[in-house]
Amino acid sequence: MTALTIATKRMWNISTIDVTGAYLHAILDHDVYLKISKNISEIMAANIPCQEYINDDGTIIVKLEKWLYGLKESERRWYILLTKILNEARLTRSSYVPCLFYSPTCIACIYVDDI
Repeated sequence: MTALTIATKRMWNISTIDVTGAYLHAILDHDVYLKISKNISEIMAANIPCQEYINDDGTIIVKLEKWLYGLKESERRWYILLTKILNEARLTRSSYVPCLFYSPTCIACIYVDDI
């Protein structure tokens, strides 16, 4: 049975939530540095929380304070954070479908659209 079928049979409410910038909510648990050009540095300083360092050779290094889209670990770190939050809400992750969390009165199906 699908989650929608179960919810319908049990007459549960069905709703959706859109987490804007979901990957950006994950917490950095180690230092992440990027080497960038001067033009990008000016844009980042205005829009992205980071600390800037300039090397002796003039290259600009930034230390991120939050995850960015496109980094290899962003998706995984967000999933770890989401799993922790849902577990604290007493939902259990399915051992068969990693994007499905459930309790006796709730089913949460997780879908990430990172467009």
